[in-house]
Amino acid sequence: DSAGRAADYVASPEFATSGSDARFARLFDFMSAPAKRAPAASKTQEKAWAPHDRSVRAKITDTGKVFTLALKAKEASPFGAFITDRLDELFEAFRQSETAKKTGD
Repeated sequence: DSAGRAADYVASPEFATSGSDARFARLFDFMSAPAKRAPAASKTQEKAWAPHDRSVRAKITDTGKVFTLALKAKEASPFGAFITDRLDELFEAFRQSETAKKTGD
C-alpha cells in the first residue's frame, strides 16, 4: 500500500540526511515511480492422480498460496460433492496430523 511504502521510505537514512525541500522532492519522486515488485520464483508444482479404473482424473496445482484440485471425467461432479461434504472432517484430520507432527505423538 502507498502509505506503507511512504512510511518505509521516510524512515530510510537517505531520506533523513536530506534538507526539507529535498526530502519532499525525494518522497514525491519515490511515490511517483511504480512500486517495484520482486519477481516471484515459480514455485508452482503440478501433480496428477487417478484411481486404478481411471473413472476420474485429478489435476493438482500448488503455487504455495493457492492449491487447486480439478476433477475431470464422468464421476468428477459426484466425487467433488463427496469431498466437499467431508471438508470439515478432512480439515480436522489435517489439523490433528499437524499437531501430532509438532508434538511427536
